[in-house]
Amino acid sequence: MTNRRRLVLAAAALVFVGLVASLKAAPAARPSAATPAIGVELAISPSTRGDSTYTCVASLRDLATGQVLSEPRVVFRSGESAEMRSGLTLDGEPAHVDLAIAADGTDRTASVRVDFTRGEAHTTIQSVRVHL
Repeated sequence: MTNRRRLVLAAAALVFVGLVASLKAAPAARPSAATPAIGVELAISPSTRGDSTYTCVASLRDLATGQVLSEPRVVFRSGESAEMRSGLTLDGEPAHVDLAIAADGTDRTASVRVDFTRGEAHTTIQSVRVHL
């Protein structure tokens, strides 16, 4: 075996040993909890007062388990806007749901937006325009 070939084999062996040692020394990565697949059901109903006041409920569910994660509720008047934040905890990590409504008094419609934030991850779940 030539000196050059021995040198190449020795270098390859050192690289291999270093790679194995670094894999053993590296701490195991903590698996991050995945954000569940979330479904949202919006329900808007007129108030019993009859003064152009409405209630919007956004029911957020984990689609895998069917568990209700949050049900933020906001009361609003035609021609006005309203917002609501509901906090929750998923796998020990803080999260929140934002429900925002902007109601147009002239054409009796409302724009509804539901946002979900977990840690630094922000997702718009639903953004719709509905007739009141």
